[in-house]
Amino acid sequence: MRIKARVLKDYLNDPALFGPFENHVLYAMTHKHLLHDGCFVTMGKIMAIGRIYAADPFRHAPRPHSHRRKALYEGLAHALKDKGLDKMLADIGPLETLTTEADVQIDSDMLFQRITQCHAELVKIICSVKHDWALTGGAPETTALWKFAHAQNISFASKYLHFHRPNAFPIYDSIARHGLRAWTSTAAGATCRSTASYPAFCKQILKFAAAQSDPRTLRELDTMLLDLGKT
Repeated sequence: MRIKARVLKDYLNDPALFGPFENHVLYAMTHKHLLHDGCFVTMGKIMAIGRIYAADPFRHAPRPHSHRRKALYEGLAHALKDKGLDKMLADIGPLETLTTEADVQIDSDMLFQRITQCHAELVKIICSVKHDWALTGGAPETTALWKFAHAQNISFASKYLHFHRPNAFPIYDSIARHGLRAWTSTAAGATCRSTASYPAFCKQILKFAAAQSDPRTLRELDTMLLDLGKT
């Protein structure tokens, strides 16, 4: 395997691992409050990760409904508990890494499916919360409201899950996707594939990891892709 595993606690003490200080803050937050058994704390995690990473799933709540935005965070916090996100994360061990390669310890195909299905479930939960919120507003449905309720928050879901399982969930955003495209355009033998879906993105991440001379953590790979994506 080419993904190097580190326990979440390691990201609290090594700047070479966590990168900018705001990452340290987020890793420390999820290390201390890993579960979703309290609405107050979960709301804080959603807001902190979403805002620091410019991926707040509710930032585009259309006016005049935006004054009800607090209900979105509360609704998502309750949904993450009620829909069993902790159980889904527990099925992905803290040291299990994103992989599709054969391994004697795990069924790697099933692990890849658990990772990508967990991400897909979180996206569905967010959409459901937004849809319910839109229906309870008491105002007629507008185009802006419909777009908000049905938007796929793939990036936020990947970032939120990454800080709970940093070995399993790579961060999906436009810069990382651009970095993968830049790499495939220059790397010998690399094939450019669509990264529009999270599973496709994860498969490209694994190819990028396999091309490195040494095993890297997903955070290290993300930093490399950010550098490539900004050039």
